[in-house]
Amino acid sequence: MKKFVSIIAYIWAGCCMILLLAVFMNNHQFSLMLGKLPCMKLNPVYTGGNVIYTQKKDSLSIQIHEPVFEALIGRPQTGFVQVDFLPEGKLPEYIHQDIDYNNDGSADFAVDINTNNGETGFTATDGSCVRGLSVSTQVKDHWMIRVTLCNPDVKSGSCNSCPYSSKKPMPSSMSTSLTE
Repeated sequence: MKKFVSIIAYIWAGCCMILLLAVFMNNHQFSLMLGKLPCMKLNPVYTGGNVIYTQKKDSLSIQIHEPVFEALIGRPQTGFVQVDFLPEGKLPEYIHQDIDYNNDGSADFAVDINTNNGETGFTATDGSCVRGLSVSTQVKDHWMIRVTLCNPDVKSGSCNSCPYSSKKPMPSSMSTSLTE
């Protein structure tokens, strides 16, 4: 009798698995609903982190995300901050903005973006934790950049000059140009 009950249980489990896979793969709405459950969270490395504040300048809404310092094990020496430039209508031909990612009242870096050809000029200010521009790209109808930051909690390498982790002054402003 025990063997009969276990065979029935395994058959039932197999049928449920096949039914679950069929429903999940064939029903787009079901997969979207499942993805929106509170227990399902995307890693900030993929999403850019939560938006901490939005600035409105001219015809752009500038969304600054929280800095992301993610690692599988330990604490990484560097992370990034993502900035999204959302236009009210069409994306402007040129974007020139000074960005204050930590909302301390002074600009941490400046970007000059030519949205037609993707050429991006980048300048970090003195004394900031900003290390450089890592990504500058158009995403659907807006422009997104990711700026590399040093981790103020890790005291090693180039991050020692971060004013949040030590009092050492940073060299004069860095300037980088990225062309797609």
